[in-house]
Amino acid sequence: MRATQGRVQAERSVLNKQSDLVSFMILSKTYKKILDALPEGVFVFDEKLRVKFTNAAFQHSFASGTMKGTLSQVLACPQE
Repeated sequence: MRATQGRVQAERSVLNKQSDLVSFMILSKTYKKILDALPEGVFVFDEKLRVKFTNAAFQHSFASGTMKGTLSQVLACPQE
């Protein structure tokens, strides 16, 4: 039982590290430049729906809201 729990924890640790790596790659300067060049609004959020990045088109479309925080804050949409 303990071996199984240890293996599950190790697998979760690997998945968390992979998730962190993906987040880092998405938020790197190169990816930001690419996403900023798109005419469509783009936002990147994490598993807790916290917005990590918004491109220029998204910022133009939602200029009245904040560009960081939860998804509902960025979209200026109250949660129910």
